[in-house]
Amino acid sequence: MEKYYKAFKHGVTLPKGEFYGAFVESHFEELYGLFDFFYYAKSWEIFQRNVCWARLYANEGVFIHALTLAVIHREDFEGFILPTIYEIFPQYFFNSKFVFEAEKFDYDVWSKYIMYEKEYKDFLYTDYTKYFKEFDDKYHYEYYNYFYTKDWKVWQWWKLMGLDYHWYSEEHFMLRDNSDHFNKDSKYLDMIKDVKKFWMPVDYTRDVYFFNEESYLSYFTEDVEWNAFWYYFNLDYAPFLQGEAFGLSEDRRGEYYFYVVRQIWEHRGGCGVQHLQSQEGHLDARGS
Repeated sequence: MEKYYKAFKHGVTLPKGEFYGAFVESHFEELYGLFDFFYYAKSWEIFQRNVCWARLYANEGVFIHALTLAVIHREDFEGFILPTIYEIFPQYFFNSKFVFEAEKFDYDVWSKYIMYEKEYKDFLYTDYTKYFKEFDDKYHYEYYNYFYTKDWKVWQWWKLMGLDYHWYSEEHFMLRDNSDHFNKDSKYLDMIKDVKKFWMPVDYTRDVYFFNEESYLSYFTEDVEWNAFWYYFNLDYAPFLQGEAFGLSEDRRGEYYFYVVRQIWEHRGGCGVQHLQSQEGHLDARGS
């Protein structure tokens, strides 16, 4: 902590806007120093002042990494939730096309355009929708998923892709998408009443060979929630946290780390294993 402060006073800390890498030794030392500023703050007021100061002067990557670590490991912050990492740094989890579309997105223009499109389709398919149902009854397919504009909510993006409730049961389960429909907390409802939600669908399972031969693994490598899990998992058991000081001495961290890696390899990366086998030859149980 003292070393970090001295480095800041002499102007040699990582500037804002520069690349931050957790495995770069000098960056790691800054992370550890700033983390101590947050973790060992003796009161909420001191912690708040330290965070406000760091937000103004520390590198963005160092700041978010140190702050998230402190929130996770301070006992008095149990239950305190920060925005997810892919909301803080979307550029690390989504491609440039998606980020550009989100930056230029105009909700009013989009909602008017999409409602016009749906009303047009309602008119266009009025005389044909009954045949969709008859086709399903005859051939036992689930293609009868056309819906009218009056039955559609502007945030139900999956319906625009031709997906119905069999694929996305938002009416039966409490998800972040529809939490305002289930939550009865008056303060929450008052806060969320003017919030407009919009989902931009991203499909990594079609045209997978468009970019290169590796892109057919994109269902796995581009999985936002999985990447976020891996990020938070490495914060829960950060290798530089001393077991005795942080209550981790009995957690068998090394064994658990390799257990999680093995589970990911076996249960989520099956296609990746097959791909590597086809490219590099036989892989044994250790993945070597």
